[in-house]
Amino acid sequence: MAITVLAHRATQPLMPTHCAYCGITSTPLWRRWDDLDACNACGIRLKRSTVQTKKKKSQVPEYTFTEAANILLEMYNSSSSSNAATTSAA
Repeated sequence: MAITVLAHRATQPLMPTHCAYCGITSTPLWRRWDDLDACNACGIRLKRSTVQTKKKKSQVPEYTFTEAANILLEMYNSSSSSNAATTSAA
């Protein structure tokens, strides 16, 4: 989704009256997000959160529930077997 910047122009008769996200009525720059009017601060916040979400999704692998459960069981079993080996050696 892209943010559209709405400039203050005399040719644009219908300026937004309030931000759809925070309700503020005055801002130096109006933006559009999901076809809703947003103040400058909300527009920047929404853009940053979307960029961070896309980065996080690309960095984190997605597993099914079964795959995740198997990975956790392997981690648990390997840590408990290494703990048993160290306690029996002492």
